[in-house]
Amino acid sequence: MPPKPKNRVDSGRSCFVISPIGADNSPERRKANYVLRNLIRPALLKQGYKSPRRIDHLAPIGRIDDNIVSQLAKADLVVVDLAGLNPNVMYELGVRQAWCLPILPLAPEGTKLPFDIVVINTVFYPALGDYPTLTNKQIKLTVNRVRKQVDQISPKCSTPLTGPRVFQEVMKEFGERYSLNAVYRAKSRTLQDLKDALQQLRTELVRALGRPGPKKPQPFKEFVPLVERPFASLRDRVDVLRYTADHSEAIAPLADACLAICKDMDELQRRGSGLVQLLKMKSKPGNWKQRYNRSIKTIDGMKDALDPLVERIRCCFG
Repeated sequence: MPPKPKNRVDSGRSCFVISPIGADNSPERRKANYVLRNLIRPALLKQGYKSPRRIDHLAPIGRIDDNIVSQLAKADLVVVDLAGLNPNVMYELGVRQAWCLPILPLAPEGTKLPFDIVVINTVFYPALGDYPTLTNKQIKLTVNRVRKQVDQISPKCSTPLTGPRVFQEVMKEFGERYSLNAVYRAKSRTLQDLKDALQQLRTELVRALGRPGPKKPQPFKEFVPLVERPFASLRDRVDVLRYTADHSEAIAPLADACLAICKDMDELQRRGSGLVQLLKMKSKPGNWKQRYNRSIKTIDGMKDALDPLVERIRCCFG
């Protein structure tokens, strides 16, 4: 079930921007940066939003496609730059529209929009060259157009003024099954990645510290990067799962199951934080063996807890 945007009256609403990005210093990147900096950001800030962000502005944690979908699900508003009708942008626009959440498309003047997008109110801005620049008058005019469109957006409708109601009803009928399957696949993959990372950590600890014989022990903190990223991804998955629970009122058993799984994942995160702190903490030189044994015991306990959790998720969403 798709998440719902926050109430529009809240201050500091979030805005995610999807657009072509291109390579560093490419014409595509320069245009995307210019549109964001001069047209999108000034308009959204004046309307009470936080500074709009693109995926390349976020910390690189976990899979980039997971981060994009997470932003598409959570943002109060998604602004879409349709310059060049980039395939990735079109796909991400479709994901957001499928959830019937607020979107605001922008496009350079002269862009021939595809049939399915023509019906969505789009703000057109002057076409840009490889080294983009607009007059102050053009910028002010476009910013005002964006602000007017933002004012017309309802949090219950995916576009300004008019929403694809037929499309929304179809998604209500068929979307739940596919959304739940997607939740299952995403959660299972995250937990499998975590299990693989724990096994790698265990192997490295045994290789470096578990063999008999005199040695200068390798600093435990060097092993931390092996598990930090999988646990960051797990935190993001728990956040999305809570959205599912919060907005599954019509399916009470599903909401209850989500909350129960969240509780187990929270416990997993708590134990993971303890493991990371154990690896980072400073201790006396003679205590490394004790830390090694505690680390191995914690890893084995977490691995044992993962398989039943994956099975519970499969039963709930599979």
